[in-house]
Amino acid sequence: MKLNPSTVHRQLTEALATSVVWRGYAKHPKAENAYRSAYFCYQVGQLLDQAICDVCARYPLKKRQICFNTDDEKVTGEWLLDIVWTEDHRPEVGSKFAIPKKIWCAVECESSTYIRDFFVDFAKLVNVRSPMKIFLAGLNQTTASKAVAYQQMRLDQAAQYIAASEPSIESTDWYVGFWPSPKGKSGVSLWDSFEEHPHLNAIHLYRYADSKFVRA
Repeated sequence: MKLNPSTVHRQLTEALATSVVWRGYAKHPKAENAYRSAYFCYQVGQLLDQAICDVCARYPLKKRQICFNTDDEKVTGEWLLDIVWTEDHRPEVGSKFAIPKKIWCAVECESSTYIRDFFVDFAKLVNVRSPMKIFLAGLNQTTASKAVAYQQMRLDQAAQYIAASEPSIESTDWYVGFWPSPKGKSGVSLWDSFEEHPHLNAIHLYRYADSKFVRA
């Protein structure tokens, strides 16, 4: 069960573009960047939904994630991870109540570049059973060379961790995507300074193959 890398990259790119122009964060002045990050994650789920459902066409899937309403307020809906597509089970015949019985695709999204924040969330994906996994990691390096070096460092560390933790990794369609963290210095969002840092205005997607992450 495999995703199309081009489709994943295209949908993540669209999610970023949609999120950058969103202005609903202004309603939350004390947490603007947190809302921008959450909105990006929301858009990722919305835009990847059809691709995930197409791959899992044999199964009725339910997407669980934080959403936003028309008033730009968060609406709870996540379960276990930032986004999961699940096949559900009804423990009582005739009841509308259902619980996940299998995760088909799992997504975690973390804007922070600190090693602890990266791997606390990455470890959740590693330890969850799912045939498709996507980890979205923030970038905030203000030079292209530092951004490239950071990505390679984290990809090498992530591959080593997967190899040490998942004996059946060959059955998992694993992706790591890097996206620009909206948080900047002095209260200025990096999303508002792409002209100064054009290398950040992009999605960099990698797929796990032959015990390492390679450009997707």
